[in-house]
Amino acid sequence: MKYTAIVFDFFGVFAPDVYPLWLTNNIPHWTDEKDYYLQLALSADEGRISKEQFLQALANKATSTPQLVAQGLDDFSLNQPMIALLQQVSATHKTALLCNGAAPIVQPILEANKLTDYFDTIVFSSEVGMAKPQPEIFRLVLDRLETAAEQAIFIDDRPVNVAGAASVGITSILYTDMPALQAELVKLNIAHR
Repeated sequence: MKYTAIVFDFFGVFAPDVYPLWLTNNIPHWTDEKDYYLQLALSADEGRISKEQFLQALANKATSTPQLVAQGLDDFSLNQPMIALLQQVSATHKTALLCNGAAPIVQPILEANKLTDYFDTIVFSSEVGMAKPQPEIFRLVLDRLETAAEQAIFIDDRPVNVAGAASVGITSILYTDMPALQAELVKLNIAHR
């Protein structure tokens, strides 16, 4: 099989999934209201609430300010080996970012790190009103890449999202670490050791 496109997740792949960590560090016993926090994030991810509303809701629960919440959620380092892989494969394949996240939160990170140049398309769940693992969002990214599902690879750190992509025929890789990803890509004739 000749693959022509690679679709990447953002949080958990290029950047750590800081939301649960922030909750653990700032809202004691947040897991007692886990459904509330998951729904809050999903509302922001799907664009039903703004970035400001999301940050204010968290600030209210943490007895903090939206500015301090934003700083805490922005406090992370990007996965440099993943960026190097993106740079490598973008020279030979179509690439996309498919992010369950609010564009106003993620877009500045991409721009500050000059990552937008390496993606042929970027799909934010907050801008399209649907989120992974919904099959429609995978079909949308394939349409934007003008690529058949059989010619695409999807990389994500969440099993449910990997299963969602696989359900529409995309070869999917569960990201756990760079060595395991490199090994999978070698098997698919994408990257070299």
